[in-house]
Amino acid sequence: MYAVNNPGDCISLLLLVLACAPWHAADTATQGRSVDRDTGCAGLPAVLPAPDGFVAELGDGALVAFGEICDPSQARTPAYAWALSATPEGSGVDTGDLTIYEDDEHSEALLTADVVGTFVVSVVVSDPEGNMSAPGYWSVTQGTGNQAPIADCGGDVDAAVGDAVTLDGSGSYDPESASLSFSWNLAALPACSALESGSASIRDPSSATAGLVADCVGTYVVSLTVTDEEQDSAPDSCTVTAL
Repeated sequence: MYAVNNPGDCISLLLLVLACAPWHAADTATQGRSVDRDTGCAGLPAVLPAPDGFVAELGDGALVAFGEICDPSQARTPAYAWALSATPEGSGVDTGDLTIYEDDEHSEALLTADVVGTFVVSVVVSDPEGNMSAPGYWSVTQGTGNQAPIADCGGDVDAAVGDAVTLDGSGSYDPESASLSFSWNLAALPACSALESGSASIRDPSSATAGLVADCVGTYVVSLTVTDEEQDSAPDSCTVTAL
């Protein structure tokens, strides 16, 4: 199974095949399966895993499979039939959307997912006589990718003019548990205040716990945004009411 970070990203679904003994394939009946007594190889193709360390033509993160057909002369080329066997609800991709690469030794398929969920791709290998392998199946799960963090400014506060108010953003979190950066801003303030909007009047504006001292009676609006280094949260606002 191969997982990706963002919806729509290109999934390197690379299934490299050469064709012969079973790999991750459906069981096949043995009826009609012959064995060459001189070479010891079976007549039906099938799908096998690639060896460790194989470098795929389509890059890292690929699913890879190898095999062989019964061909002592090494003069015959297997054929490959790819299919998109299952897609998540809402997907518009089909078999025709697979990008296929082939040479004399292997075949590759590239799928670009269009929705979150699990896609199933299959491949069948055949020899020149028309003998076919059992299908090899791979499932590819497209995840939601990085999710934006959630800012929590800690709730509204009442305070006396001149008191230091603690702004507590420790309830903020990231769905993937990534580390967060904090950005506090003074978004609105009463007309009587000499404080500056933005972060200038906030104590420790880049900390999870910041501070504000109201200098006149009225309502101050403080905004907190957090980031996980990939996405910013939606801002969360709290009021400080100075009495």
